[in-house]
Amino acid sequence: MSKILATSFTSLESALPDRAGKALVRNVWKSRGKPRIYVDPQQHAPDGLGKGSVTFSLDFELAWAWRYSKSSARDCVALGLRERAQVPGILAEFDRHHMGATWAAVGHLFLGSCSRGADGRAHPEIPPIAPFETRWWRFDGPDWFAHDPCTDLSRDPAWYGPDLIAQIKASPAGHEIACHSFSHLGLGANCPHETALAELRACRVLMEAAGVEIGSFIHPGNDFGNYAALKEAGFSNFRVFPWERGDISLPVLRPDGLWIVPSAACLENGKETNPRRLRVHRRRLELLIDAAAATGLNAHLWLHPSIPSAQAKYIFSPILDYCQKLRDEGKLDILTMRELVARTEARQAHPHGHGHPVEGIVT
Repeated sequence: MSKILATSFTSLESALPDRAGKALVRNVWKSRGKPRIYVDPQQHAPDGLGKGSVTFSLDFELAWAWRYSKSSARDCVALGLRERAQVPGILAEFDRHHMGATWAAVGHLFLGSCSRGADGRAHPEIPPIAPFETRWWRFDGPDWFAHDPCTDLSRDPAWYGPDLIAQIKASPAGHEIACHSFSHLGLGANCPHETALAELRACRVLMEAAGVEIGSFIHPGNDFGNYAALKEAGFSNFRVFPWERGDISLPVLRPDGLWIVPSAACLENGKETNPRRLRVHRRRLELLIDAAAATGLNAHLWLHPSIPSAQAKYIFSPILDYCQKLRDEGKLDILTMRELVARTEARQAHPHGHGHPVEGIVT
């Protein structure tokens, strides 16, 4: 679809009532083979888990995510503080709906304070990395931790978050706390094995000290790699987006024993604030959820807690309402990444599920 046609279609869709707008998108998607459904006959039963499910995962980073961003580096502290201010409200929404999510926390957020080593470096236990550039990030070197204030929570709340970690743990909704590396470092080709392992081990020490079970991992920047380090550090699964095999699916077991947890879509919609256009995005997410409910598979939606407030109002909260309605009707479960993997693995004992690792799958 050309850019002009796409713009015209979005304008038409935004002008329609909900039911008509969803019907329009459903018909257009159907003509384009979307949403893509992927069932692996070696691992998944024909009816999936027997009931559809939705997983919410949140990339919980504060200022760490943005400091080398090509578009947002100057705003990293402001974005971190916005995220900090919004986490309690997001938790309250999950609590209100009795829904647990997977919060992928940067390991440094477990710290209440830190200081420089004898050599003047922050976190000298993490081996340095060379400068690199990707589509989204530019690190010119020489110190990956140059932005770390090496102070404490009271002086620099955008860089520390043990209070927020405690709030997530205390939530009655039953959240999972996953790992997002120690310093929001992508584990792809620009990250040496020894650096990846040091980051993951630092996270493991902090998570275990906080009573958090090791399990799920989310790659910063969707920069995939260092799977051997993930295994060595004790992680069992990781999220992928985009998943080239389908939008609606279930976890897939790799030959190395790690589980791939596919993601369907980002719940956020860029920096959009127009309520009509946000309604369009919400409808499309609802169609993914409908597909999961119809197939017994999973729709995995991810977001940042720094989501623009208009999107929290017009997308996030209504999507939770929609999931609650389907759950109350018995059509849907809400599962964390860990729960989704466990249920998929247990389902492999079903006569229709063979449980064989899939050769050739990297991400």
